[in-house]
Amino acid sequence: MKTKFTNCVKAFYGRFKSQGLVHCKYNQGSLVITRKYPVLEIQEHHHTFGNKGKNLAALFHTLSPEYVADLKNYTVLLSRTTNLNEKLPATHYAVYLAMMWKLKHLHPEIDMATLTREDILQNEFPVRTIVEAMEAGFLMQIVEASMLIHEM
Repeated sequence: MKTKFTNCVKAFYGRFKSQGLVHCKYNQGSLVITRKYPVLEIQEHHHTFGNKGKNLAALFHTLSPEYVADLKNYTVLLSRTTNLNEKLPATHYAVYLAMMWKLKHLHPEIDMATLTREDILQNEFPVRTIVEAMEAGFLMQIVEASMLIHEM
């Protein structure tokens, strides 16, 4: 939920377990989001999802610097289409993760816990370049991003 404060309160953020709320500041304090404090019981699927996330992070660190630069350039172009008063801008890592999970939905046989860069290049999955990901519908079409052609 988006929070509005009265009486010029600007420095209000953090966890308040007694209230059961978490307050987060974004965009240099111009956007404050309040949510319920989560109460979780760790189960097996949490570990499975965590292993997939760790593998995707390890895969991200094996990407070529040019591809990472293309991801960063794409997020800059994407942030120009985003109303920053209503939504947080995406990071290059968040764009990468969204693209990889959309790949998983398109190809359910992919095991995200063991996926490697070589698997992606060998099977010619449409995430090898930013342009391929846009053409496959994994990323929003941005005309200026048509020059982002570096491979993973």
